[in-house]
Amino acid sequence: MPKTYPGRNGVSREPPVLALLPGEPSGKISTINAGAVSLEATLAYRPGEEMPDGPTIEVLRLSGARLRYLQSHDDPSGTRRLSCEIRALCAGRLAAALDVVLRCVTEHAALAEAVLETRAVRLAAPTIPPAVLVERLARHLWGAGLRVSFGPSWAPVPAGTGISVGSRSLDAAFEGLLRDYPEW
Repeated sequence: MPKTYPGRNGVSREPPVLALLPGEPSGKISTINAGAVSLEATLAYRPGEEMPDGPTIEVLRLSGARLRYLQSHDDPSGTRRLSCEIRALCAGRLAAALDVVLRCVTEHAALAEAVLETRAVRLAAPTIPPAVLVERLARHLWGAGLRVSFGPSWAPVPAGTGISVGSRSLDAAFEGLLRDYPEW
């Protein structure tokens, strides 16, 4: 009988994919991973006029979400390009945060009489690993004498990832354990 593994919708014949998160402490098993949306906006102001300040999206209060990698670039032609990544632990909050940021940029464009182009791309959906995978990985790490902790991670993971674990200050014992155990 072929070996089966726990998956998102029951069982799978494929072994779970383990994502290592360098931004999380070594041994921290993620109980949920954030989803992420990339947002780009281009504001074209009237030619010959001075570009106004703003929009100031970095000061927005995003309930249950975080703004990352905010960049702004002004061209001498009167164009401002903004880009950022929005992250949240649930899909509803990710959508709400994107709405707040888009409203801010749109309001600024309307008041400044600028032409606005936007593009939003979902990079990753929020994910919750199957409890059986969390338990299996935790037991495996504990059995090897490694420290284990649990909690949400603001780092998104690629689709199809079964579970994720922190790897910051990854020591040789932890790395060797994961490499020598083919199921992970």
